[in-house]
Amino acid sequence: MCLIYGHSTVSRTSSMAFPSSFPDSFLKGAMMTILFNDLSWNQQEQFKSTCRRHGIDPTAVRATLSTENMGKGVLCGHPAASSAFPPDNIVQVDSIKQLKALGRGEGVDDVLGATGAAEVSYPAPLAEMAMPDLAAFGGKAVKLRNSLSRPQFQAVSDAMNAYLLGDSSRVADYEDYINTLHFPLQMAVYAVTDLEITAADPLLVDNSSAPTSLIFGTVTVQPGGYIEARSTLQMNVQTMTIVS
Repeated sequence: MCLIYGHSTVSRTSSMAFPSSFPDSFLKGAMMTILFNDLSWNQQEQFKSTCRRHGIDPTAVRATLSTENMGKGVLCGHPAASSAFPPDNIVQVDSIKQLKALGRGEGVDDVLGATGAAEVSYPAPLAEMAMPDLAAFGGKAVKLRNSLSRPQFQAVSDAMNAYLLGDSSRVADYEDYINTLHFPLQMAVYAVTDLEITAADPLLVDNSSAPTSLIFGTVTVQPGGYIEARSTLQMNVQTMTIVS
């Protein structure tokens, strides 16, 4: 799952193909690289605000990072995933509501969602799923998971995606089930002002146990470059330039 926040984000499990249409902050086929100092004041402030929301001092993050000559790619994830460099912060996330607020901030229009309401798939209402009573499991995730049928577990997973990407009020009745099964968790957070991704050395995201959050001011993708998301990824980018 990729959570799309900020002005622009691209990702895909396995090698990533960029979409054929882009938001305004995607510069496809650009000849000139856009760097942080080229961003508007509002974009720079949004980057700084996102860093602070994740407990990171925006003045202390890496100014530039290029994947060039860094082996077979730059790996980001929890420290246990042998990341290429340490995360800027490890955030304790106690609920699905907190995770959504971290990605999008308070006061963002919930109905439109992060990718647009039309792209969000919602599960059947909880009342139709004959879910077991949570009180019987005392907050123990393993016991709850073992008691769920495959369709029930899938409904909770779909509700989690819909909560994050769309109108959370439509799946509010699933919230306690989501929190019991998936939280608390620790999220590795990386922040870079200007990132360059080269063809030979992609950006890899691999953390099977929890989401990874990437916060970038600008991303420049050189011809053939890509992001490989092997696990859940939340990425906030102000401007992404696809160089032709």
